[in-house]
Amino acid sequence: MRKTMHAAAALCAAMSVGFALSGCPTQPSYASTITPIYAATSANGLFVYNGTNWTNYTTANTGSGLASSTLSSVVISSSGAGAIVLAGGNAGVSEFNGSAWAQLATGLGALPVNSLIIGTNLYASTAGGISILNADGTTWTNNGSVTPVNDVYSLGTYTFVAADAGGLYVYNGTSQQAPSPYSPGTIVSGSGSVTAVVVDSSMDIFAGTDKGLGISGSAIGLSFGTNQLPVSTHVYNLYIDTSGNLYAATAGGLYIYNLYGAAAPQGFLDMPAYCVCVDGAGTIYAGTDTGLRVSTNGGSSWTMKLPTDSAVKSVATTAPLYKF
Repeated sequence: MRKTMHAAAALCAAMSVGFALSGCPTQPSYASTITPIYAATSANGLFVYNGTNWTNYTTANTGSGLASSTLSSVVISSSGAGAIVLAGGNAGVSEFNGSAWAQLATGLGALPVNSLIIGTNLYASTAGGISILNADGTTWTNNGSVTPVNDVYSLGTYTFVAADAGGLYVYNGTSQQAPSPYSPGTIVSGSGSVTAVVVDSSMDIFAGTDKGLGISGSAIGLSFGTNQLPVSTHVYNLYIDTSGNLYAATAGGLYIYNLYGAAAPQGFLDMPAYCVCVDGAGTIYAGTDTGLRVSTNGGSSWTMKLPTDSAVKSVATTAPLYKF
């Protein structure tokens, strides 16, 4: 599929949850790599890079302020001073204000938390459905109509839910949209689950499955095509940068797909990639089984930024790098 990306519209909604949520899809330009960098790991907690050194936060060294050292997701509330770090994992969601950790709001529908995303609210994908943090920042509203949920994406009034077995669900407000759900097998033939979802500003849907990547024809309601990747592989995470590049972190490595009209997706890394993020300078961060890999030249070469003995499951920076 080839398309022209629309300019991302500012979609922030004013709300207060005890910190400033910044879900705007617009992204400033930077002359250098952004720091800090946050890397959530599967067993060793959260690592934070300040440009020189890494600091490791675990349940043990935060007085259990970080609910668990087994993490799946990290997001940042805004760029610069006052930003709040939110980390989700097998024991819930915790927040870091730059000096101390605290567990965030009880009442999640279920555990574990599989992913977090900031849109007009904070959304958590869980084993028991979707949980949305209320405006007062103290309680969660839970929707268990679809379970379990691997990923969620919010764009305007629409919420896109990637379910483990049921498929991809699309809601406008609280109402499910026909012809949702899209079963996994209609997104990529043979798929048994939808594992990741991202949507661009023209409402084209990019859905990762356990067999590959499906892309909707154009806007909600149109069918998906065949696998857009050159191989059948499990997609763990999807990301779109402001240059129109779609990144797919998969069991077969990292794939980069230029949506402006370049050739077929290019594959990078000879190892599973669990997550991917791109900063304002174009630096690519990919989480792997052995640490965080970084490329400053579009994936042509990679360096190890953070060697660990547990997989990096999510990565973020302080720039407002939310998917659009």
